[in-house]
Amino acid sequence: SAPEVKGTTSHKEIFKGDALNLEEGITVTDKDGDNDIVKDDEKAFTYTVEKVDAKGNKTKVEDTTTIKDTAGTYEVTYTAKDKSGAEGKFIMTLVVKEPVVEIKEHFPEVIPEGYVKVEFKEGKHGKLEGTTKFLVKDGSAKTILNAPRVTANKNWKVNAEKPWDPAIPETFTGTEENKKSFVFTAQYTYTGPDVVEEEPGKGKPDVPDNFVKVEFKKGEHGVISSEEKFAFWVNPEKEVTLTAPTVTPSHGYKHTGW
Repeated sequence: SAPEVKGTTSHKEIFKGDALNLEEGITVTDKDGDNDIVKDDEKAFTYTVEKVDAKGNKTKVEDTTTIKDTAGTYEVTYTAKDKSGAEGKFIMTLVVKEPVVEIKEHFPEVIPEGYVKVEFKEGKHGKLEGTTKFLVKDGSAKTILNAPRVTANKNWKVNAEKPWDPAIPETFTGTEENKKSFVFTAQYTYTGPDVVEEEPGKGKPDVPDNFVKVEFKKGEHGVISSEEKFAFWVNPEKEVTLTAPTVTPSHGYKHTGW
């Protein structure tokens, strides 16, 4: 009877750059005894590797030392022969995964084994340029990816001391506490004036949350020109000076104050 080739797994996944020993875990047995197995360089089996593309096409890999550094799906075929020419085979699928996968839109519902989620958010006062969502090899150093570029809005700048909240850790290591998910939000420092006009119809301008609104209203017996400034957002921690708009009183009235 033909030799029987076995492996510890028929499907193996590693990350690009991980150590890879294609001979590990492979055993060969023959009911007619080990002496009936044809040895090749003292080994009881040989193997070939083919790279499988997305369409299922297979290309033989001549230099197997390059596999661990080349992401993709591979089919490894192990073969053992006995002295009668009978062959036994074992096939293992090998997946070499990228340590960083850029996500264009939404994360998958189920995160692939060995990865953690990393997401960057723009926050309130700026925009991000570049990829903002990643799947990252669990335990990778933070240098494995580049955070997106932050462009602050007018009157704001990126917080130099704390550009992200929370701070990016030294490693992206998944735990029960973080549920293998990291979310970082860009942080900003306000650099604008202590008084900012609210333009008609546009609502609150891009000012800090603690700014308060000061509004001048015409009252019942007068008008304020649409060309006048009558609504402002003010820094409550600073002493400021506001110029009140000019009021045109109705006939028979005069403006006496605010």
